[in-house]
Amino acid sequence: MDINTQLNENTAAKLARLQQMTNQDLGEVLQQAIDLYYQQFQTLSKTPLTILQDSGFIGCIQAEPDLSANYKLIVQKLVQERNDHR
Repeated sequence: MDINTQLNENTAAKLARLQQMTNQDLGEVLQQAIDLYYQQFQTLSKTPLTILQDSGFIGCIQAEPDLSANYKLIVQKLVQERNDHR
């Protein structure tokens, strides 16, 4: 695909600097920039639940099935067991 566009001085200078730092031609720099921008967009379009599910955090531990409802009793029991030195 051929692209013809005008860049302002600031953007043109940034593009030239990127080419200089990476030793890549214009097409390679633009392709990587588009890929990075696309990845960021994909991440932004995910729901918080999807992000958590993808992170591996959900379901990463084993605990009592009723932990969320009875966490105070469970923690209290664990503290008592830990402090019971008999």
